[in-house]
Amino acid sequence: MKHRLFLLACAAVFLAACDSGASTIRTTVVAAPSEPGIQVTIDTSHYTIGGSTEAELRAEMNRRGPYGGDAYARWFVHWSYPTEAVSNACDTGPIEVSVSVEYMLPEWTPPVNADRALIDKWNRYVAALQLHEDGHRDFGIGAAKDVLLALGALPPYPTCDDLNRAANTAANAVLDRYRVQELAYDRTTSHGATQGARFP
Repeated sequence: MKHRLFLLACAAVFLAACDSGASTIRTTVVAAPSEPGIQVTIDTSHYTIGGSTEAELRAEMNRRGPYGGDAYARWFVHWSYPTEAVSNACDTGPIEVSVSVEYMLPEWTPPVNADRALIDKWNRYVAALQLHEDGHRDFGIGAAKDVLLALGALPPYPTCDDLNRAANTAANAVLDRYRVQELAYDRTTSHGATQGARFP
């Protein structure tokens, strides 16, 4: 006898906070090259800022930026599996794990009279910001891989309820471990500042 159930867990990790006043102008969703056994989806959104000086750009990001910061990357891990009760035990069927990564980033279109040095400085900043956020993305993908390994290592349990509890405990322990690692990443990089993600 087979019992189909869907178990869902999410881990959201934020670089900084997201302000509801942010003006999102574009959202792009792509299915990234997936890891073996893992489905990866990337969702990138941008909020617009304007200005022609460093001070104006900084003020715009302070006003419009997400959660009081300039950008964020957050990720969500989902897992599911069918269960099969056989010989007085319950085991998992094929395990499916996916991770969705959401970016929110600033976007500035320089005015025609913008200073070349300001444009170059902005481009360096945005590249550094993306680098830092990609680090958060990598934590999400790593967590998804480890969730798949943790669930795949589970033995059969006397009941499917026991199995489900063990699966959620194992998966959430992975997510907790990655939360700690991510906090350390932000401390080490000063939320990207040591990687160049500081403006001006």
